[in-house]
Amino acid sequence: MTKEEAIALVQGNLGDFMRDTSAKYAAPFFWGNPGVSGIWHNGSCFFLEWTKDAPFGVTAAHVYQACLGDCARYQRVVCQLGTGVVINPSERLIDLNEDLDIATFRVSPEEVCRAEKIAFTMPLFVPQEGKGVFFAGFPGSVLERIGNATYNAGIMSGLVVASRVSDRNITCQFEREYMVHAPPQPCDMGGMSGAFLAAVIDRGGISLWQPAGVIYECHDNFEIMLASRLDRVGLNGRIMG
Repeated sequence: MTKEEAIALVQGNLGDFMRDTSAKYAAPFFWGNPGVSGIWHNGSCFFLEWTKDAPFGVTAAHVYQACLGDCARYQRVVCQLGTGVVINPSERLIDLNEDLDIATFRVSPEEVCRAEKIAFTMPLFVPQEGKGVFFAGFPGSVLERIGNATYNAGIMSGLVVASRVSDRNITCQFEREYMVHAPPQPCDMGGMSGAFLAAVIDRGGISLWQPAGVIYECHDNFEIMLASRLDRVGLNGRIMG
């Protein structure tokens, strides 16, 4: 999909559809003591199910490491995925690669359903430079406390272009002149780490999206998003360095 095609799609009905659908594939990853001191930190995650009935979670390595550190230092820390799924991160870790900034962790099919999310089952795809990619995650700037231990996690999603694709990274430069619903500038995207990046593919006039990357860094002032390529992750969640 070219830049011009992506702009036309996001300005039409597909843009609304993709925003609504993205919430089913993206999940917030947060921890703290919700009933007392609230949420301490948050990131994003998503789920892959490349082997039937064997899903696993994916997030950024620095997000998972921060959660592990807080859980080791403090008692009664709650780590939660989406709605109602609490995990012990030290017991769930499959693999973690600091250089690629990817972490994978165990979840069950029942937990994915209980979180009211859908795992990506389609194969990964390495996007081409200048082609459309789609992302969705949960920045902390729109995390709203609405009760003693209840929060509303607002989602941020968008259809952008892969400006550069290397053997490790996918780089996306936000272009405000093409934005349909532009956020404030600079855009605070803290909490987007661990979110998915999906390649948008046009096949016979039908637009599909396939998982392509794990977002690990966002430069607010320059509005550049960096993602590690997902083809380093194996079917069992092991990460190939």
